[in-house]
Amino acid sequence: MLLGLALFIGQAFLYNAVVFDLGTLLSGFFGVSSSSVPLYMVLFAASNFFGPLLLGRLFDNVGRIPMISGTYLGSAVLVVVLGVLLRNGSLTTGTFMVLLLAAFFLASAGAKPRTSP
Repeated sequence: MLLGLALFIGQAFLYNAVVFDLGTLLSGFFGVSSSSVPLYMVLFAASNFFGPLLLGRLFDNVGRIPMISGTYLGSAVLVVVLGVLLRNGSLTTGTFMVLLLAAFFLASAGAKPRTSP
């Protein structure tokens, strides 16, 4: 139970950090115009929506424990890669968004597993 709570709280902090700072990150680090930021927010929201939608069936077929572990570990690996590349300054706007969207696609599926009917 504590591990699940820790994962959920960690994702909530990371999610809120990205949601509230994505515009600043995109315009400050990548030079994206403020009129384009809402498009990136829509892409971010779509990745969070489609993660549970597309991966939800696997939670019943494969099992909850392997899928929750896999989605959280997969998203953690992507966030570490994102952090390393961001620190090195070798990210473009496209690679930043692809890694961010993929990480939250997986993490949102792990946080909201489908329940059986």
